[in-house]
Amino acid sequence: MHAHSKTVFDLLDADGSVTITVDEFQRLGFLFNLDNREIRTIFKDFDISGDDALDYSEFHMFTLACINKQKEVKRKRFQLLLQRRFRFLAKKREPILKFINKTIKDYDP
Repeated sequence: MHAHSKTVFDLLDADGSVTITVDEFQRLGFLFNLDNREIRTIFKDFDISGDDALDYSEFHMFTLACINKQKEVKRKRFQLLLQRRFRFLAKKREPILKFINKTIKDYDP
C-alpha cells in the first residue's frame, strides 16, 4: 500500500478536497479490513492537525504504520509456525529453541 499511497489517497478523497474525511474513509474502509470503530481510532491517532480529516501527509503516516503492523503480524505468525514445526523435537528442545529464537530475531519481512 505504501508504494501506491497517493493513488489510494486520491481514490478515497471522493470530493476532491485533498483531505479524507471519516465518511470518505468508511466508504472504502473494508479494503483495509477495518471496521468503523477502527477507522475513527485511526483518525484520532493520525489527524495531527485536528481538522477531522486526513491530509496526504497524515494518510501517508497511516500507511507506514500499517506496514509496520503487518510486519509484526507476519513475524508472530512465523514464530508460531516455527514453534509448532519443531515441537516434535522435544528431546533436543534447548538447541532448537535457541535456533528458533535466533531465526525469529533475524527475520525481517
